[in-house]
Amino acid sequence: VVMLAGQPDVAKKLLERVIEINPLDVSTRFQLGCLAVEQSDFKVAFEQLERCTTLAPEFADGWAHLSALQAQLGDKPAAARTLATGLLKCPQSPGLHLMRARNLREAGQREEAINDFMISSRLRPNEPDAFIELGSTYLELGRIAEGMEQIRLALEAEPGNPAALGILAYYAITTGDEAAARNWLDQVVLQPRVPREQMLQLTDAFSRQFGHAWSPSPKK
Repeated sequence: VVMLAGQPDVAKKLLERVIEINPLDVSTRFQLGCLAVEQSDFKVAFEQLERCTTLAPEFADGWAHLSALQAQLGDKPAAARTLATGLLKCPQSPGLHLMRARNLREAGQREEAINDFMISSRLRPNEPDAFIELGSTYLELGRIAEGMEQIRLALEAEPGNPAALGILAYYAITTGDEAAARNWLDQVVLQPRVPREQMLQLTDAFSRQFGHAWSPSPKK
């Protein structure tokens, strides 16, 4: 509540007071660590997040945020070790598998990333991120059918997901399927989270591909 009111310094003091009373309170230490990251107080952030992993090795968010902090500070080997240890302690964490998959993909190890994307999506099938990123990885590798299937699964996980809609619309346009392109663009235009620039790019691509401007389909 204090953070929402824009008083991070007060929030910090309250969190520190709770830890004084109950030094084993992992949740409070985690909140303090995240607040310290936001305030660029990396010494406190590191201390609190590392303490979370010691007090609660099964708490996946502690490992994830500590690894992310180490990477932010430029210590990628330490970040990789922390993530690997976190996965050993929390092998069923979809977030940690997604994090490792992203790291592998960023390093150009797309084939290696696929397995962790698949594990993450299996462990958390009601969220679209792993499906979208797995689908994008397949597309980068030229495995089009597999990639599009993952994008459709992302849309099942979150109907109206702007990233999935954009990819499906672009694929329909580039493959010359005007009916499908119109269908997806009709859905894209109704999604307020789609950036205006992306919408313009899609409609421009539609015009170039089919030789005429796109317009919304008449409502039935």
